[in-house]
Amino acid sequence: MKKPDTVPTLQRAVRKSRRAPVALRPMDPANSGLEAALHQAVETLIQEETQRMSRRVFARLPGTIAGLLAVSKG
Repeated sequence: MKKPDTVPTLQRAVRKSRRAPVALRPMDPANSGLEAALHQAVETLIQEETQRMSRRVFARLPGTIAGLLAVSKG
């Protein structure tokens, strides 16, 4: 039978999952410029894709709302 202190608890699992391994990793000075450029490129790509997806959703909203109104009146 296992001791109670060796059984992982939900709180321990949550604590472990909240750790930020990237924050603990020291930045290599030789590659810091490359890492910063890569990080910026990824952030820019995420922003562009988020804006593109948001525009598509907002473009479809009037039709979706009109369809729901037609169903609710009918």
